Amino acid sequence: MIDRIGQGLGKTTRWTLVQDLSRYHVKTLANVKATAIEPGGVKGRNAEGQAVELPADTVVLGIGSRPECALRDTLEHLKIPYQIAGDAHKIATAFEAIHAGHAAGKAI
Repeated sequence: MIDRIGQGLGKTTRWTLVQDLSRYHVKTLANVKATAIEPGGVKGRNAEGQAVELPADTVVLGIGSRPECALRDTLEHLKIPYQIAGDAHKIATAFEAIHAGHAAGKAI
């Protein structure tokens, strides 16, 4: 669940996105976890656990990410040097991921 639409975007980018969504009459919901996408709409639960139904003919998903470092244990076991960069270390912006990749490359 996210607290607000466009969380993690730059200030100007978020403002533009929210304006466009409003202009096109797109209904957005924050603090709601989708539990089912069905013909005719989406069902979910809000932060208080109450059921929420949103009629819709189109659904756009904004799905979060989690770091994935499954290879780390193998590399450590084999004593192979490595660097973790980008979203494998911490979910971040594209700019931050590129910067982390550059720093990891320089460290090798």
